[in-house]
Amino acid sequence: MPSRAVFASSARTKWHGGASGRDGGNVPVQVKAISGNTWQFKIRSFLEGEFEEEHQAFGSMEPPRYSNLRVVLVALRNEARAHDRFFVLSWDQLRDVLADRHRQYLAKHGGRRPKAPRSLRVALPIGAVLQFEDQWQVIEAALS
Repeated sequence: MPSRAVFASSARTKWHGGASGRDGGNVPVQVKAISGNTWQFKIRSFLEGEFEEEHQAFGSMEPPRYSNLRVVLVALRNEARAHDRFFVLSWDQLRDVLADRHRQYLAKHGGRRPKAPRSLRVALPIGAVLQFEDQWQVIEAALS
């Protein structure tokens, strides 16, 4: 874990802040927490896209808002989880996971969301980011 992390709250379950290293340097960090089993995102933050009637078409990837942005997804302790879980990844990795999942979902449904065709929300279940659990070196590497 970075030697020092400072987070400033900007919403109930999302914080923006940063981490700083022992020898200087800092990296922006976005933290998003859930008490359930899925995080919610708007896909337009990650992919350029448009509607063709009720069909969604997405093209190129969006760049991060901040250079070198890192993301910590937190699954808070609840009745099913004995402790908080942390998933640490770069913004690019998060974008790639969300883009792949959303494109696969749309392909499965002919490019149209079955229940809410114009919705831009995407769900990210814990199971989709297991490979990033406790990967604090993602932040450490960005500090060096």
